[in-house]
Amino acid sequence: MFFQTTVRLFTGTFKALFSNFENFLKICWAWFALMMLAQLVLGPGPQADPDTPMTAAPGDLLASVVFLALALLSSASISVAWHRCLLLNETPPTVNLRVGGRELAYAGRFLLLMLIAGALFVPLAFLTTAIIGAMDVSGGVFTVFVLSGVLILILLPLLARIALILPACALDEPLSVKEAFGSSAGLGGPMVLSGIAASLAVTLPLLALGWLVALGGGGMFSLVATLILSLAAQIAGTALQIGILTGGYYILRERQMAAGGAGGAPE
Repeated sequence: MFFQTTVRLFTGTFKALFSNFENFLKICWAWFALMMLAQLVLGPGPQADPDTPMTAAPGDLLASVVFLALALLSSASISVAWHRCLLLNETPPTVNLRVGGRELAYAGRFLLLMLIAGALFVPLAFLTTAIIGAMDVSGGVFTVFVLSGVLILILLPLLARIALILPACALDEPLSVKEAFGSSAGLGGPMVLSGIAASLAVTLPLLALGWLVALGGGGMFSLVATLILSLAAQIAGTALQIGILTGGYYILRERQMAAGGAGGAPE
């Protein structure tokens, strides 16, 4: 069941992207353009100086706040539209810069998820520090590395299950953190594994293309090609990760419908 669910999520998210690629470009292009424009206007933000301590000027602070707000709102707007496109067959507008109550609610749930993640990972950081202090350097580093890897592998599937509140929010369907976690047993691992596999499936070919471009020498062509490859990786990676979350939610509702619970699998 684990393997079948992983394969279903992995293949399903690619099929969804390929069959709706034009719609996803409609959903995301304006937000990506806006982010690039903001970076051109506001600059890259505070830069580290190796000779002096880094200090943030008021303009740098403003730029950071703007970038964070844009990142949060663009992520919510893109995610909501992509969830609804895949699960409700909703056709997105050509320019999707929509930020309404649904998108703000989605952003709020995302921040809640980040708080939960922090509550889970902060104790891990304290535990790591305590182990390093209690052991010799050589043995402690190896032990902490192994222990951290094991704990992260345990925590990520738990967060993936809780993250199912996000597509539910996009569809205006009630799903609490408790219900999302309780109804998604066996889904967290496949979602994480398929997400990693999807990221590698996109990143590795693009890295290979970037390496080939670098072999061709520098110049304007190399710069433009690198920017295009980087943008392509961001677009594809965003679509696939949201798609896997969408697939996980679809399976959750599928299970609830089969069990006669509230809600049903989206069409």
